[in-house]
Amino acid sequence: MPGDALGRGERRLRVTVALFGVAATGVAVAGTVIDPAASSSAVMPTTAPLLSVRRAPEMLRVAVGRERLAGALEVVLSNPAFTDARSNSCFVAQIDGGTVYADGGDRSVIPASTLKILTAATALSLIAPGERFSTEARANAAPVNGVIAGDVWLVGGGDPLLETPDYSLTQEHSPEIATNIALLADKLVAAGVTRIDGAVVGDDRRYDDIRQVKSWKRQYLASGEVGPIGALSINDNFTIRNARGRRTGAVDPPRDAAAEFATLLVERGVSVGSGARGARSSDPAASVAAPSVLATIESQPIETVVQEVLVWSDNTAAEMLLKEAGFRSPKREGSAAAGVAAVQAFVANYSSDSYRAVDGSGLDRSDQLTCSLLADVLAGQEPGGALERALPVMGESGTLRRRLRGDAAAGKVRAKTGSLNGVSSLAGYADTAGANRAVFAFVGNGLASTATGVEIGNQIAQLLVRFPDAPPSESLGLP
Repeated sequence: MPGDALGRGERRLRVTVALFGVAATGVAVAGTVIDPAASSSAVMPTTAPLLSVRRAPEMLRVAVGRERLAGALEVVLSNPAFTDARSNSCFVAQIDGGTVYADGGDRSVIPASTLKILTAATALSLIAPGERFSTEARANAAPVNGVIAGDVWLVGGGDPLLETPDYSLTQEHSPEIATNIALLADKLVAAGVTRIDGAVVGDDRRYDDIRQVKSWKRQYLASGEVGPIGALSINDNFTIRNARGRRTGAVDPPRDAAAEFATLLVERGVSVGSGARGARSSDPAASVAAPSVLATIESQPIETVVQEVLVWSDNTAAEMLLKEAGFRSPKREGSAAAGVAAVQAFVANYSSDSYRAVDGSGLDRSDQLTCSLLADVLAGQEPGGALERALPVMGESGTLRRRLRGDAAAGKVRAKTGSLNGVSSLAGYADTAGANRAVFAFVGNGLASTATGVEIGNQIAQLLVRFPDAPPSESLGLP
């Protein structure tokens, strides 16, 4: 048959296959790379063979959608207010595992609190699902006629949400998430203790005694951004000074925690003979000095603890998780350095040289990562798994509760925010209109105003939830 006499259906098929072939090799749009590596088979009829004519319309629709998305994202990043910062920033968007758009994806940037994603993912990889942190009250022996002849040891197990009820009322999270330390005092009373002849000894030696990162701004502790870090942390190792919740950091965290617990005991009618002190490095391990466990209180499961860290961007809890990661790692050392090494070992599965940090919260401006790493770690998590569930929801919860309320993106984006002077970041997942798995990471550095970064992050979220935003398959189909 002469070429100009092809039937209409055959001509349409050839055009469709040709167009899809172009999309399948990658298209450059205004400096944008469209990576077709992502498979769209999840939204196609499973009864049709891979190269079936029936698949072509939907394959073409997704390919067109990917190209449109890349072009729209380029427009967002071309915001004039972002021009000067763009060369210092990074962005990656993935659809179904393939990169649709990347701008400086492998550029090292200051992540701010999106670093918590790596801290949380590492902790979840080292701590068994459902595991809880334990805080123990121990003594040399069980009480005799209600009396503990020696000391009572309060032994910290790394619970970052150990709080008194009055402190919980000053926090953004639900009181139910906190571990109520008063319940441990109740358990001690229920065990028959009426008098402690010795002291209450606070033992936080599960972790080291380095309370903060040297390079942090001093104002972080003074303003309550982060508390002194230790394995026995009651009320984030802060003391409430007035009804507005003004806080000051503990000077001697284990002693202050012991004093808080002693006060709770006294309020319950238990006399404490020798006050409170912190365990000394020269003291034997608590299991030796106080082999009898009198009472134990447990935290929420690790998944809920991680949710607190990510939803409310809890810096103190993030730093405790980092040290716990070090304690759980082969180093068996509850230090920030060991925790950073544990994160490094975890991210080595994705990239060997795109992460450098000194903390777990992202407070330090020397922290560095890439958007490619963030996106790859997010994509590597189980869909709907613990990390994804722990992220705040756009327009509904945590640090995203006030963003895009009432917008189509509200309720469809789970992401971690980040903010420092000149830094604004957003990384997470989006539920697309086409039921695709969208992962993204945006980190703006060198911003004249963080409001610009917030605006860009919001626009990215809005574009992703609309994907593929292309003509219906029927309009591209064959007769």
